[in-house]
Amino acid sequence: LERVTTPSLPALRKYVEGSRAADEGGDVDKGLTLLQEAVELDTGFAMAWRKIGVLLGNEARDRPRQLAAIEASFRHRDRLTEMERLLTTGYYYTKGPVVDDEKALAAYEDAIRLDSTSTSALNNAGVVHFDRGEYDKAEEMYRRVTRLPRCFGGAFTNTIYTQIMNRRPAAAIDSVAALWKARYPTSNDIWEGFWLAAWAREDLAAADSIANAVRKEP
Repeated sequence: LERVTTPSLPALRKYVEGSRAADEGGDVDKGLTLLQEAVELDTGFAMAWRKIGVLLGNEARDRPRQLAAIEASFRHRDRLTEMERLLTTGYYYTKGPVVDDEKALAAYEDAIRLDSTSTSALNNAGVVHFDRGEYDKAEEMYRRVTRLPRCFGGAFTNTIYTQIMNRRPAAAIDSVAALWKARYPTSNDIWEGFWLAAWAREDLAAADSIANAVRKEP
């Protein structure tokens, strides 16, 4: 089970199921449904609220709901462990109503010092660096996530997109897409990695073929 704070075991199970459905299976709708059930079981479940905000933000959808979730997680941060509190604070200042990249990065760097294998801390530090145009640092953070025993599909997308910004060789980009497929072969989002790789090679025929195949799926 995940290391997150809640007095409700059923809520924790919903959190774990929802996170894995979204992060490893690429099924964001299922993930959001399960996470919503988690916060209904424990309305003060800060990390579940945070995860809802993260998923909505990654999908660029329902900004009002995303903000409400981010603010709920931040409001309940006092009940959290130091690590969880740093992650919550970092995300609040990255995607919340008050954006402050210095405060966000400071929180994530403190979290990485506490746990150098935290996918959330590493990935979100990468997001801050990317938003600041620091693409080499962003790629370093994202690559560290993809090397962890358990990561998530978005880390591969982030790595590939940042490699494109850094003008990495096509072979390097293809290898990340292949690693994603090897790690999470049933993920609904793998096509994104191969589409980006084809686009980076300027192989528009391959990119078009991938996009058409996805459109035909039920």
